[in-house]
Amino acid sequence: MKFIRINNELWDMSKYPPGLALHTLRNELHQDFIGTLRKVASIGYKLIEPTNYGGLTADEFVKVLKCLGLGVVSTRILPNLDELAFQLDYAKKIGAKYFYTIFVDKENFKDEASIQEVIRKLKIMGMEAKRRGIQLCITPAIMNME
Repeated sequence: MKFIRINNELWDMSKYPPGLALHTLRNELHQDFIGTLRKVASIGYKLIEPTNYGGLTADEFVKVLKCLGLGVVSTRILPNLDELAFQLDYAKKIGAKYFYTIFVDKENFKDEASIQEVIRKLKIMGMEAKRRGIQLCITPAIMNME
């Protein structure tokens, strides 16, 4: 589809190259990280959203991306404040303009105090990301919620 309607505007989608959320290939990436990225590029994807980096440093990952003609728009960052600076610096170095985080354990939402702690972490993550020119996005997906 070349155009889509967003609110009352038509957007020309041909301006945006195809992208792929790599979590959909997590098993293949686990077996052959760079080979899987090579296949992703060979079928025409131009942008990726990684959730891990195959054990590569940010510099190594950027070299692989350049070699394959891939770019990063967004990535996932875990809500671990002890590793937040490292994760955000890595995201910036690989070219991510956005990141998302996910709280997957129902314990994060068991009571008001737990929810307030999630909010506190999100505020810190958002402020630190903003300082680096990266935008925090929140995914509504919550797993393990029965």
